[in-house]
Amino acid sequence: MAYGLRPEDLSLVESGLNEAGVAEALIPGRFTIIEPTGQETYATLQTPVGALTVRVPGALRASVGQAVCLRWLPEQAHLFDAQSGLRLAEGPPFGVTGVLGQEGRPNGSVA
Repeated sequence: MAYGLRPEDLSLVESGLNEAGVAEALIPGRFTIIEPTGQETYATLQTPVGALTVRVPGALRASVGQAVCLRWLPEQAHLFDAQSGLRLAEGPPFGVTGVLGQEGRPNGSVA
C-alpha cells in the first residue's frame, strides 16, 4: 500500500507542537526547491520518506536548506495499491468496490 497527499493538503509548521502546545505527529524536512508562481508558492522538501511538495498561498518566506515540519489531517490522505498504482476506494462509491480506475492513478508527488 502507498500513501499519497496532495500539495495543498500539507501545512508547514516550525515545530512538533500544535497551537495548544501538544506534540503532533509530523514529518521533518528541508526545503530543496522554492518556486513562487504568483498567487501561490510550490516548495519541495526532502524528508525521511522522500521528496514531498507543498503548495502555500502567497509568497513563502523561507530559504533552500531551511528545516521545517509538514503536517496534514489523516482524512486528507489517499491510499494506493503499491503494485498497480490504483487508488484504493475509501468506500463503495455507487456500488463499486475495490480500486478505482485509471483516473485514480497517482501522478508524481501529487496524489
